Amino acid sequence: MKTPVRKLALGLASALALGAVAAPAAAQTDRTRPLTADETADMQCMVVFSVIAADPEKAAGAAIGVFYYLGRLEGRDASTDWLERFYAFAQTATQQDLSDNAERCGQLVADRGLKMQEVGGRLTQTPGA
Repeated sequence: MKTPVRKLALGLASALALGAVAAPAAAQTDRTRPLTADETADMQCMVVFSVIAADPEKAAGAAIGVFYYLGRLEGRDASTDWLERFYAFAQTATQQDLSDNAERCGQLVADRGLKMQEVGGRLTQTPGA
């Protein structure tokens, strides 16, 4: 069963509405280039978090995941219009894809969040204390 594109669109729109998104002026959409394994994994995670973002009570938290994975993609290749690539990718996502990737995607974001907290905690410590 295909994941409803409308639900994905609503989730992505919710996530993007929570922050300003400006695509680089030079961004190009090349939907013909095959995605690498890392790009595919990050796209799968964007789908997972976009579906979660469709729930208004979870939208803010899910937006963090959407932007995290979008940032990973843009960090690897800033010349690709990743939102357009995501649109095409999301149309092929299935419920099984979501189930298969939810834990992996959530764990990576959680791990990075914990690391950020640890580093932030060190920043607030008094030097020499």
